[in-house]
Amino acid sequence: MGQKTRKRLLLAKIESTYGNDALPVVATDAVVCRSIEVTPIEGALLENPIIRPNFGNYAQIHVGTHVKLEVEVALAGSGTATTPPNWGVLARACGMAETIGVSDVTYNLASDGHESATLYFNQDGNLHALLGARGTVEFTLDSQGYPVAKFSFTGLFVDVSAAPQGSPDFSAVPNPISIEDGNTAFTLHGQSAVMSKLTIDLANDVAHRPALNGESVDIVDRKPAGSVVIDSPVVSTYDWFAKAKNNVADALQLIHGTVAGNILQIDAPKVQLLQPKYGDDKGTVTLEMSLSLIPDSAGDDEFVLTTK
Repeated sequence: MGQKTRKRLLLAKIESTYGNDALPVVATDAVVCRSIEVTPIEGALLENPIIRPNFGNYAQIHVGTHVKLEVEVALAGSGTATTPPNWGVLARACGMAETIGVSDVTYNLASDGHESATLYFNQDGNLHALLGARGTVEFTLDSQGYPVAKFSFTGLFVDVSAAPQGSPDFSAVPNPISIEDGNTAFTLHGQSAVMSKLTIDLANDVAHRPALNGESVDIVDRKPAGSVVIDSPVVSTYDWFAKAKNNVADALQLIHGTVAGNILQIDAPKVQLLQPKYGDDKGTVTLEMSLSLIPDSAGDDEFVLTTK
């Protein structure tokens, strides 16, 4: 019998030593995923041409082999304000430092000291392990859905092995909450703009470095960006075009959820609006603007994600 597409499972655990298998287990490290896609063998192919009298292909050699994995998860809390969410390890492996406070869990950006994760992706008995995995993430908040995060990881290659998948228990993980009035509050540059869609991409530059005795996957830069779709007011009410033209950078905040343990908050203190253009949403004129998230004076503070 062939393998079943639906039988997919991801385990994730932070490594104590870079590239050393953290040995994630189903009971504590399984991640609730909407989708999982693996590129089992990534890297370059180098042809090995030889002098010969006849036509035909030459052998190709895989070099710089590594693995890529894309994971999409619904953003929900853990059910307890001070307990990290199910997807917390994934955020930490994307250059975000986790801090557990007295009433919340925060994820702040970091420019160094990045954690790495061991990821186990099991496709119906085939185990693809990524060691030293690091990545980037894009958040999407659509008024016709619920918050979603798409993680893109690069990890060190490990030979594929046969392993039983196991049966995770996700019953304690809360469902996501729909984005709508009563659940979600949004402000942009101090305005309670009517928002249809918001995306924020950390845009980490993730590089695989296949050096002898020191192969690694590193986050080497970060250029957070995004986009927003809001209803277009008349300029006498509020002039978004002037804000963009004058290069004004101001705050963005979104608070989603009302019950402790399943509240998500996004803060970006300096967001620049870029190249606004008109759009349409069921007959209502909208403004579609690109966003650039700029560090404030302290640095590493252009984006903060909080669960509480």
